[in-house]
Amino acid sequence: ELSGVEFTTSKPVVSYRETILGESSRQCLSKSPNNLNRVFMTAAPLTSDLCDAIDNKIFNVHEEPKRMTRLLVDTYGWNAAETKKIWCFGPEHTGPNVVVDMTKGAQYL
Repeated sequence: ELSGVEFTTSKPVVSYRETILGESSRQCLSKSPNNLNRVFMTAAPLTSDLCDAIDNKIFNVHEEPKRMTRLLVDTYGWNAAETKKIWCFGPEHTGPNVVVDMTKGAQYL
């Protein structure tokens, strides 16, 4: 209740989804509240083979890290160093979206 107004909530009628067709041409920036930390992001699509494997539970996103690295490198052509920097899968920690830390080094220290 906000200012005496009642709200009725329900589940969304249409789910919201986006598709990445190619590597993003923009680099997005987010700053911490104290402006001391910056996070830059770009987006790139996963291969359809990997997305299908994750969706169909052929590729287990909760796999032991060494085995996951081997699978991603041998089957899907990932760089071994990048597989060790996977932050999460989503949505719901199991979907075919991956956040990977691609940090090369600290700047301006």
